[in-house]
Amino acid sequence: MGCIIVLSQVIIYGIGKKFTELFEDTNFIKLGICSTNVHIRGVSDSDTNKWGVKIKIVDKEYTIQNILNFQQDEIDFILITSRQYYFQIKEDLIKKGINDKKIYLLEDYIRFLLFDSCSFKYKLSLVLLIRNESEYIEEWIEYHRIIGVEHFYIYDDESTDELCDKLQYYIDTGVVTYILWSNADQCGAYNHAIQNFKWDNKYMGFIDTDEFIVSVEHRMLLEVIEEIIEQYEKNPYRKHYMDHCGGIGINWRMYGTSNHKNHQDGLVLENYVYRADDRYYENIHIKSIVNPRTVICCGVHAMTYIKGFQCISENGSFIPDSFFFDSIGNKLRINHYWCKSEEDLLKKYERGWVPEREKNQDISLSAKRMNDYIIRLRIIQDYWNQEYDPILKEYASLIKECLKQR
Repeated sequence: MGCIIVLSQVIIYGIGKKFTELFEDTNFIKLGICSTNVHIRGVSDSDTNKWGVKIKIVDKEYTIQNILNFQQDEIDFILITSRQYYFQIKEDLIKKGINDKKIYLLEDYIRFLLFDSCSFKYKLSLVLLIRNESEYIEEWIEYHRIIGVEHFYIYDDESTDELCDKLQYYIDTGVVTYILWSNADQCGAYNHAIQNFKWDNKYMGFIDTDEFIVSVEHRMLLEVIEEIIEQYEKNPYRKHYMDHCGGIGINWRMYGTSNHKNHQDGLVLENYVYRADDRYYENIHIKSIVNPRTVICCGVHAMTYIKGFQCISENGSFIPDSFFFDSIGNKLRINHYWCKSEEDLLKKYERGWVPEREKNQDISLSAKRMNDYIIRLRIIQDYWNQEYDPILKEYASLIKECLKQR
């Protein structure tokens, strides 16, 4: 496990009205106590009427006691549950002879253990489910390595196009963790990554092979992520209406065919340089970069977070689901090369979608699908090729050099 935490002997102090909420399955307090080397030695409260009452915390029963019943030299920390009365309670404890250096707010202490005191194997990794797109995988990996992604968890949905051969160098050098994934379940792959690798990674992003995360100011991606989170957490008004940052939602920018009718060899970033206007409606979709220890369950676009954490935009706005309507994209965006050339788009429709393959339906190019293709192509020609924006083209020479050296 990538996270290193020292064993701590603690007393939980204060049994208020919301005490039980702190230890619900969806609360990061319970997550922190279950996941780290925190040993609860006992529970205490200033209310003498509560002394002797039994209470359950994380599946273990404790008897509420006078704080002075505990041997102070055997206790590392006294963790106060109430943020509202923290300073008042701390002052009272100091008057009782408790060392002020041992007194912490429970919420802050667990957050420190989970997010600040850890030594992670990787600062930033990406998770990908891929099927028969090996032609693009090396460019995708090398580009994201250039902007600071350290590791990749690649789930192979039974590809038949020599994907493993393309990945072997990256697997051998420790850049890629390869997992054969046989059920075409993207959310399942994402949840597997969270469950198995959340302690190895400070941040994890979840995107597709045709999506490239863009640092608009051409800064390192990790630097931008941490700047967004830091600015959000320092907002003095945040705690009145929102919680802490569990993840950042990044909006699409839809790239079209760039008027290419036939499949193009070479790099995607060089071949496709026209996109839809910023206000185009499909740009409202987000993909997520998250603190994986705050995620309960993964969706393709958005995540469900433990209590006390939310998804935010680059400007600190709350994002409730898979869409964010006020995207500006001054710091981050995702270039979505969904269609590529007209020939590639036609092949996409010929293959059919994953739900159809799962149900073993006929995926030949039916009349309905051909009609859908014609409609989509018209939309792409009218809207997705509207604005010239070669923002990633300058990375092409760096990517080529990396591939040449490899």
